[in-house]
Order: sequence, then C-alpha cells, then structure tokens
Amino acid sequence: MMKSKGDALNNIVVHEEDSNEPVLFSFKSKSFFGKKKATVRVNDSDWSERFSLDVVGSSGSITCKGPGRTYQIHDR
Repeated sequence: MMKSKGDALNNIVVHEEDSNEPVLFSFKSKSFFGKKKATVRVNDSDWSERFSLDVVGSSGSITCKGPGRTYQIHDR
C-alpha cells in the first residue's frame, strides 16, 4: 500500500495495492501559486523527500527507505 500527502500533514491519501485507478488530491487554495510538493511512503517505510508536482513533463524517481528495504518509485 502506498500513501501520499501534500501540504496538509493530516490529509493522507491511500493508494490501495490492487487498484489501477489514478488517485488525485488537491492543495489548499492559499498555495495555488506556490510550489506544489508532495511526499509518499510505501507500507511501513519512512516518508520520501518532498518532490514537486507542478512541473509539466518532469520525470524522476522517488526513494522510500523502510526497515531492511528500500522502495523506488519511477514516474514516466
């Protein structure tokens, strides 16, 4: 299971493991013109570094470190 969150610490979105549907979330209106950054975690891992969501066409990978395991998420 993967979880993500944006600017609100208590607004966590859960991505179920068996779901193929996209998951969307929004940022507070006060941050509309600010940098849109999010963070993710997989299962019992630590939260990833914050990464930008407002750059069209950007790609990269995200790393989440857990007990005895490292998860890498690659966007395309």
